[in-house]
Amino acid sequence: PLLKDGVGNYYGLSEFVNGEIYNPLGGVAIRNGSGTTSDRILATTFAEFRIMNGLSFTTRFGVDNEFGNFHNWSPAYYFTINSQSSTANVEQTQYRNTSNLWENFVNYNRDFGNSSIGLVVGTSIYTRKNNYVTGAGTGLIKENDAFGFLGSVQPGVEYTTSNGGESVQNLLSYFGRVTYDYMDKYFLSLVLRHDGSSLLADGNQWGTFPSVSAGWIVSRENFFPQSSFISFMKLRASWGKNGSLANLYPGAWRSAIGFGNAYPDADGNLQIVAEPTILSNPELTWETSVQTDFGIDLGFFNNRLSLTFDYFNKETQDLLNPGIIPNYVGNNAPTVNLGDISNKGFEFEIGYRSYEGAFKWDVSANFTRIKNEVTRLDPNLDFAPGTGVGVGWTATAFEKGLPAWYFRGYETDGIFQNQAEVDEYLSTTTITGDVVPGDPRVVDVNGDGEITPDDQTFIGSPHPDFLYGVRIGAEYKGFDFAVFLQGTVGNDILLGYNRTDRVTTNKPSFYFEDRWTEGNPSNDWFRANGDNIYAYNSDFMVVDGSYARIKQLQLGYTISPKASNSFLRGARFYVSLEDFFTFTSYQGLDPEAGSFNDNSQGIDRGVYPLPRKLMFGLSASF
Repeated sequence: PLLKDGVGNYYGLSEFVNGEIYNPLGGVAIRNGSGTTSDRILATTFAEFRIMNGLSFTTRFGVDNEFGNFHNWSPAYYFTINSQSSTANVEQTQYRNTSNLWENFVNYNRDFGNSSIGLVVGTSIYTRKNNYVTGAGTGLIKENDAFGFLGSVQPGVEYTTSNGGESVQNLLSYFGRVTYDYMDKYFLSLVLRHDGSSLLADGNQWGTFPSVSAGWIVSRENFFPQSSFISFMKLRASWGKNGSLANLYPGAWRSAIGFGNAYPDADGNLQIVAEPTILSNPELTWETSVQTDFGIDLGFFNNRLSLTFDYFNKETQDLLNPGIIPNYVGNNAPTVNLGDISNKGFEFEIGYRSYEGAFKWDVSANFTRIKNEVTRLDPNLDFAPGTGVGVGWTATAFEKGLPAWYFRGYETDGIFQNQAEVDEYLSTTTITGDVVPGDPRVVDVNGDGEITPDDQTFIGSPHPDFLYGVRIGAEYKGFDFAVFLQGTVGNDILLGYNRTDRVTTNKPSFYFEDRWTEGNPSNDWFRANGDNIYAYNSDFMVVDGSYARIKQLQLGYTISPKASNSFLRGARFYVSLEDFFTFTSYQGLDPEAGSFNDNSQGIDRGVYPLPRKLMFGLSASF
């Protein structure tokens, strides 16, 4: 059935649209019910005991309890051949998430002449428990809110399913920190953590993570020249290790058993059986980030002008990621420690402020250069495939010596301008399908004279070469103004919404305007033959994603206490434009393409673009 809105108008359908893309207003209309509602309790209590001068003991307990419900029902509907339902559906979920954190630590602070020392030693226990029960059904008696529940599924006509489960995870930590300050010029900090998690198997549950940092305020030395030109100088250095299990779930290292497949018994009757679904990996260990940083902070003209420079080298070791095994194994791969990633570069920040007089203003800018590279990969793999785009193309990969989760596909060398070029190419290269003028010229990367999936190679990276940001603020007689801009340079975007399995889906006009013709030869893919599979699975799909976006543009006015009466002590009104202006050559909807996981960064799947927002605000004190 075709859906109608509240006044009886049908939601528009396109004869060209296919797949999961459909009328967004119609998509909203089929979502009924209360959605997700929850009651949450957040509470913290602590006690501090002063044992002696400078020595204290603190115990702190926090709890976070959430009791939630999800309820959604949808009527029968039709949008496309891939987006339809002939019956009304309902889903209900009840869940409870509970987490507790108990910390106990001793704090000691003492001054010894020109020296100051601080010491913290403690332990913490974190526990999280999640449980849920869910049910779904099709075939509601009526399509309205009063009957949009599991109890309204017609018995014997349609069906219901149910599921439920519980997971528990625990983290026990021991930690210590020592800080030392000499004459407010020399600083040293030592930190040590020892963490044990139930998310890992026995023997790998514990990880030790030390860090050290040091600083020297050179401008406080007697030999430092006293001038307003250079008013502040500080040198910094740090090294540390951090552990992460963010990509793990309870039981991730264990093998799993699944139900649902049926096999015939001796009498030919199908029996539901249990079978292994995921292999175990008891060798799974902590993902660890080791980072080194060197920096300098400078102040000029009585600190009105400030400069900061940092060099960093971060090595992520034993990256946690779903594993890859041959299809003939018959089971899914467990989570593995796939490899190591290096992120190294530098960050530069400059700022200037002028607060003298009625007109006050400040400006600051930052610039970051990062080089991302895989430095180690499981030796059993040449590369690890990442996420797919459509059917038959795994578009990202993880490979030693290249950026993490780079775009992998066919490399091209322009398009065929005429039949003579086609004939010359086919005389030395075998390629699947017909080749005509206007098709892409696919590069035989391995040189075997045949175009196969083995010729897929690096065709782009989602990681920017540079990131930058600029902020400007000003105040004058109660008025205030602020603008914040951010952007990237050098990152690529893969046009993931242009897929071979969605050939009838509407595409942007730039795919077809001024298409290639023999009388108007060009190497621009958007003028090439868009029906050729190598145009879809190649660097023709990768475009520059550099952009600059004004994230915020705000103007405000403050009524000072002097200008207000005795009842109103002060007030501020402001208007703000959020994400209103974007400057980019990218022709898709949004250069900040959405990514649902690490191995899908930079893929534009046609997600809804970041909305522009016009905001007004008023704050007052009485």
